[in-house]
Amino acid sequence: MAPALPQIHDEVFLDERRKIRQRLRRLRKFASAESGFPSALGSLVACADEIEGLLPVLSEHYAHAERIYFSAWDPDDERGEWRRKGEEILAEHQPLIRELRALHDSARRVIDALRAGQSAGSLAEALKAYLSACVQDLVEHEARESAFFES
Repeated sequence: MAPALPQIHDEVFLDERRKIRQRLRRLRKFASAESGFPSALGSLVACADEIEGLLPVLSEHYAHAERIYFSAWDPDDERGEWRRKGEEILAEHQPLIRELRALHDSARRVIDALRAGQSAGSLAEALKAYLSACVQDLVEHEARESAFFES
């Protein structure tokens, strides 16, 4: 296993990770049935706002993780498993960002429909369930990324 990367002690990187975990916890709560919002509309508005704040932090964090990985990467190094695992983790970044952006766009469309008086309640509930699954994917990714960078 590769030695711990020295950049993991980078305070900016660690702060990004903290902000991401905090936003994911809020997003998970807002999308849950126990969100405390009296309507699906209120819950979706909070989710969309949280996603809007999460996307730039997540994008910068992923770019930062890639810079850290490639600064430590040595093409002559024989740590094939370490490189494979790192590339696997980095390959998850763009699909996760795309999925979150798509959910944000969908949430905004459902919000507009609900505000226009259309009956989109079941669509809102389905979207919240999908959003919860996306949050779980992000949480799991962050755990794998953290274990990789701290290995």
